[in-house]
Amino acid sequence: MRRIINLTYFVMAKHKIKSPTRKKNKRAISEDLEKFGLTLSQAEGQLLEAADLASDMASAGYGILKGITDLSESRWVDEFSGHALCDLWFGEVTKKSQVKKVRNRMDSICNRIQRGLTIRFRPQKERTHDAHNRGTFFEPSTFKVFPFIFDEDMNYIASTYIHELMHVWFKDQKLGMEPVYGDQAALDLAKYHPRRARKSAENYAFFCEEALKNK
Repeated sequence: MRRIINLTYFVMAKHKIKSPTRKKNKRAISEDLEKFGLTLSQAEGQLLEAADLASDMASAGYGILKGITDLSESRWVDEFSGHALCDLWFGEVTKKSQVKKVRNRMDSICNRIQRGLTIRFRPQKERTHDAHNRGTFFEPSTFKVFPFIFDEDMNYIASTYIHELMHVWFKDQKLGMEPVYGDQAALDLAKYHPRRARKSAENYAFFCEEALKNK
């Protein structure tokens, strides 16, 4: 697939993979990967490719928001509300400050990816919870990734990186008692609770994924 790069944020980011070095753990992760027809080297390559794709997604999302906020401030609310993807994933806005906050969050995500991601690749047995994102979660400076993530496609893995980066600021939002996971839940959150949608990691991830597809 040909990647479209937004030059605003294009740099040679040095993403890093840290795989097990102990023979026991290296053997375990290789056995996990056999279920997906992957070698350790192939899996590492795909995780790095997903990091580059996440950068493209985030840049595409930021490009939309920057285009809106480059206009006169008096037009921000109407332009944001009139943009199909902004309205779809973030819902109604009534103040220019709401538009600015969404843009600034996307700006921060782009800057974070630009500095390079560190991805710790660990055997599946280390997974301690049934995460919606296939056993991947965000730590202060690194991701920890488990092989079960390869049950999903490259777009999912890349958008997961964006989702997890958003947790620097926000916890997962909820609809009722359930965390907002998946496109329909994110769409419902934007429709019925737009303020929370603008704080939803899942909504930002889908927004960025769709932004690149529509670029």
